[in-house]
Amino acid sequence: ININLALLKKQWLSITVFAMFGTTLATMVVAGATYYAIGLPFMCAMLFGAIISPTDPISVLAIFRDLGTDAELSNLIEAESLFNDGIAVVLFILISGVVAGQAVTLTNGLFTFVTSIGGGLFLGLAIGGIASRITHEYDDHLLEIMLTTVVAFGSYLAAEHFHFSGVFAVVAASLVVGNYGMTKGMNSFSKMAVLNFWEYTAFAVNSVVFLLVGLEEAYITSGLTFRLVLIAIGAVLLGRIISVYGLGAILSAVGKKVPPAWRYVQVWSGLRGALSMALVLGLDSALPYRSLLINMTFAVVLFSLVVQGLTIKPLLQRLGLFTSQTG
Repeated sequence: ININLALLKKQWLSITVFAMFGTTLATMVVAGATYYAIGLPFMCAMLFGAIISPTDPISVLAIFRDLGTDAELSNLIEAESLFNDGIAVVLFILISGVVAGQAVTLTNGLFTFVTSIGGGLFLGLAIGGIASRITHEYDDHLLEIMLTTVVAFGSYLAAEHFHFSGVFAVVAASLVVGNYGMTKGMNSFSKMAVLNFWEYTAFAVNSVVFLLVGLEEAYITSGLTFRLVLIAIGAVLLGRIISVYGLGAILSAVGKKVPPAWRYVQVWSGLRGALSMALVLGLDSALPYRSLLINMTFAVVLFSLVVQGLTIKPLLQRLGLFTSQTG
């Protein structure tokens, strides 16, 4: 809801490449590394790759705002995260189907992938457009908060009903509401009320997810070792490095150059968070490697939040990628 549509249009190619192909490439690299280094069954390794591939740079973006980092760099990282969530969920669903024994061929898998994303985007744009038009008809912050809630849950449920991506439907709907409904149909007080409501909601939901992880961990004994933790973290970092630098080189070749300093930040700001934890907790309890995947995911998330999250500010300062410093 906070994404700047003008910057999104300007950077659409880079964002699309990093979100769609970068997430898929990272999933495959992580899967290959854990398959060979740990000995996970290949489809379980692919499942782990899909679970851990979406980035969650919320804390990083707060640091960007504090330091006054370049708006285009901030938008690139935020928008990539926004869309790679949807890509990762679609991959997770497809791979979970294969693990569960469903007959999934390359052709129907690609068809499902494309229709799921395209259908979700189309449905979300339509619902967001209707909601944005409704905001013109009244001026009440409580009703407008209620409307955005209906848009978020309604677009997700509608997309799932038609077997489209609910995540992409919500993303598209919120982009329209944030850039048109809120700017054209809400006064400043209503905008602040809506943004504060969703900021609190995001905080509450993230907290619940991590509490659920804690409850789950209390009953898990998976034999996770320091070696497995290092392999999992190394595989995720390797996947991120290959996707950022490999795809960055391709973008540079077609005239969409990503500055070298930005690539360092893209790699290190690729934190993992609540979505990865929510996906892994949603695995079937009968899956043989479920406990191991939960603990590996938790280890990667913990490393990214603590180590990467606490060192991103010194990295930005060392690279000189800020305009001002307020703290």
